[in-house]
Amino acid sequence: MILLDYIIANTDRYYTNFSFLRNSNTLEWLGLVPIFDTEISMFNKISTEELKSAYFTDSKNIKAKPFYTKQLKQLEKFSSIIALQNINFSSLENIPDYYSELLSVNKRISKKRRDILVFQLGRRIEHAQSVFSGKMTL
Repeated sequence: MILLDYIIANTDRYYTNFSFLRNSNTLEWLGLVPIFDTEISMFNKISTEELKSAYFTDSKNIKAKPFYTKQLKQLEKFSSIIALQNINFSSLENIPDYYSELLSVNKRISKKRRDILVFQLGRRIEHAQSVFSGKMTL
């Protein structure tokens, strides 16, 4: 969840919008509830002009909740736990292209905005991967 929030720049994760699943018959813990409440992500409340500014292109400045105020710090803090999941970042290689195709269907999103968002998504995937490889470069 922390990794995905970082990749998609979700700025609205707070203590009451993540949960755990339990088997209602045995009360056995099953794990985290699938990700939800991601509507404030990928800079959806930010204008295209603001997206071009350094604030939104510098991953160190993206706001976070609930554990730290900045997403990069939050990702770094949980990186050892996330690393136990053996994330295969190569499986994300085509995600920016897929995202571009999805955005191109929406005629309300300009090509300029789509290009910025696709770039940001690819960049955030690379940044996340570099946190796990110990080679973070911004």
